[in-house]
Amino acid sequence: MPHLSSKRRRGEEPVASTETSGIVSDHIRALHSLDKQYNHLQSIEQSISTYLQELQSEEASLRTALVQSSTSLKEQRQLEKSKKEEEAMARLEEALMGGDSSSDDEDEGGGDGETKTAAV
Repeated sequence: MPHLSSKRRRGEEPVASTETSGIVSDHIRALHSLDKQYNHLQSIEQSISTYLQELQSEEASLRTALVQSSTSLKEQRQLEKSKKEEEAMARLEEALMGGDSSSDDEDEGGGDGETKTAAV
């Protein structure tokens, strides 16, 4: 590099310096472009993250609703079953009570108590 130092001594601009400044400015532009792209991607990532959180929250709500509706269906079925059992017991009691009070009818061939019992 003695050639460059001799030009500097004379006060002249070396040729390599002009090329270097062009390369540096190209690199600076490239860095600014990359920085801009990075910021854009970061913004998109933030939007996606926010959307993901919303979806996860909605999923949790839907899962909770599913569990509650399943529980409600189970409870409904249980209530219906209990109600049917109570109705059956009431009919059975009615048939038994009706059978005791109408024992005279059975002797005469009424048979109402047997029909009610068979329906249960």
